[in-house]
Amino acid sequence: RELAARLGVETLPTIAFLSPAGRLYLRRSRFEGPDAFAATLEEALGLGAEVAGYEAVLAREGKDPAALAGLGGLLVEQGLTAEGRALLLRARKYDDVRRDTAVRGDRPGLPDAPRAAVE
Repeated sequence: RELAARLGVETLPTIAFLSPAGRLYLRRSRFEGPDAFAATLEEALGLGAEVAGYEAVLAREGKDPAALAGLGGLLVEQGLTAEGRALLLRARKYDDVRRDTAVRGDRPGLPDAPRAAVE
């Protein structure tokens, strides 16, 4: 029950796709026929590669605003708004710090779109 609650399982069938780090990045809560399920698996593979890439960057530099924003945006697009929004807020926080720090002044900030999504 704890796992079901953590993954947002409210109906059956529910299929959850998790990254190697255990992050939920795609959830389907309906029956899918063979063609639709094959498309879901393809989508899961592509999204999984993106998530793994962001997580690899964050494992090295947990405050990387671009990786936080990319992962947060991806999760929001998948309807995982609570975690996605939290990541976008962290991205904004660290991007603001980066912009205000003269030593890192040569590094570009985040594009305006992810910043607008958290306001």
